[in-house]
Amino acid sequence: MRMPLACSKQMAAGKPAVATRVGRIPSLVLQNSDGLLVEPRDTLAFEMRFFGSSPNRDFRLQIGRAGQRFVGEQFRSGHGR
Repeated sequence: MRMPLACSKQMAAGKPAVATRVGRIPSLVLQNSDGLLVEPRDTLAFEMRFFGSSPNRDFRLQIGRAGQRFVGEQFRSGHGR
């Protein structure tokens, strides 16, 4: 499955991907590893995650770097998770 464009752009930019737990997204964006997931229709949780109220700055940087590595590997190999 291809990664949604918004997720791949966030990850490629070194930002934590913020996505909802729908379809196969949870298999592409790993919670607290290379992205942040929220429940569908939970707009408050999505807003809080998207605008940076993750636990702390170091954590956001760690997730961002992991996502950046994942997207780079995915595009190099042509495979997803």
